[in-house]
Amino acid sequence: MATQEEDLARLRAQLATTLSHRACAYLACTNMSGASEGELARVHRCSGCKAVSYCGVRCQRAAWKCEHKLVCSKLRVTKGA
Repeated sequence: MATQEEDLARLRAQLATTLSHRACAYLACTNMSGASEGELARVHRCSGCKAVSYCGVRCQRAAWKCEHKLVCSKLRVTKGA
């Protein structure tokens, strides 16, 4: 049976993988114009965890306030492992 630590590590890895494949990691992003996902993929990367990217500064700031600051340090640990 998996321990809570193993479950948490697995969830962190899944989250990092999912968010790293999105053009904008801000879940409420509605930006459907401009560059393609491939061109946006690395434009505004989180300098803390380096696991997620955003389509612009606006989404990056909004994500930090409502969601990313809760997981940034955990993603940093996952990426460094």
